[in-house]
Amino acid sequence: MKPLDRFLRRWRYRVVAPYIPTGSVLLDIGGYDGSLFRYLDDRIAKGICVDPLCTSGSIGRFHFLQQSACPRIPLPDASVDVITLLAVLEHVDDKKAMAAETFRVLKEGGRLLLTVPHPMVDKILKIFIRLRLADGIAVEQHHHFHVRCVVPLFCSYGFVAVKKQKFQGGLNHFFCFKKPCSWPMTETVTPGGQDS
Repeated sequence: MKPLDRFLRRWRYRVVAPYIPTGSVLLDIGGYDGSLFRYLDDRIAKGICVDPLCTSGSIGRFHFLQQSACPRIPLPDASVDVITLLAVLEHVDDKKAMAAETFRVLKEGGRLLLTVPHPMVDKILKIFIRLRLADGIAVEQHHHFHVRCVVPLFCSYGFVAVKKQKFQGGLNHFFCFKKPCSWPMTETVTPGGQDS
């Protein structure tokens, strides 16, 4: 990985880190080497990385599963607090399966955090690769996914969109979704005005 690749990756981490609550169980899909876990360090209680290119095993509270997250994430229902998909969604063939599976394994009230590059990034990356400034890891596997499809895709599976923001000069987009609680939050008020 070239210095530019590392710089851009760290920039993504700085964008998503404020949305990861302290003490979370974090599932990083496509995290490969666990660098996000090292970046967050003691802020997370447990890290699980699912990636077909990583090596299965555990290092302390960080666990690595060498396999794809599609068509099924190898975790129980409602088992993680936060899921990250950083520069991953554009590489996924079955985006509907990914949306459904992230919803399944996320706890109620949990967060899905993802970054998706603008389609123009592919052209820029090809120039950087020719100049040997970036490795452009698996750029040929981008499936021409446009950022305008992100919110409708995940909301159709039950997520609520919380935040969308551009960064890296508008060439990258950050999304924060929340899995809503299934029970209604109601209060009963007695005639005297006291909650029961």
